[in-house]
Amino acid sequence: MIAMLSEPNQLHPPDGRGHDEALSIEVRRPDGETMVVELRGEADISTAPALREVGNDAAAGDLRRLIVDLDGLTFLDAATLDWLAETHNRLSATGAKLQVSCHTNLPRRLLTATRLDFLLA
Repeated sequence: MIAMLSEPNQLHPPDGRGHDEALSIEVRRPDGETMVVELRGEADISTAPALREVGNDAAAGDLRRLIVDLDGLTFLDAATLDWLAETHNRLSATGAKLQVSCHTNLPRRLLTATRLDFLLA
């Protein structure tokens, strides 16, 4: 489920290289059936392999629910959207559910524009 709340987009401070920070992926297992993945920074084609590894781990386990928090992203591209759709499909095939937390404008607009919000709802 995508949370569609009207909260302002909060950008992370620049890292001194003229753009926002690289992608940070934090993975937690609050219980045996749930994995929470928090993404911060920029998610693009160069970070797709790391995201795919997280998706592979989730699909290979005995998860019932994967929660992906997009609120910390300052940039995402089609590779990230593809990863979300692919992960949703792989988890659905195992009976697990992908939930996307999305309160900030950037990811919410892209999910809506590409109609992924309906797939992931």
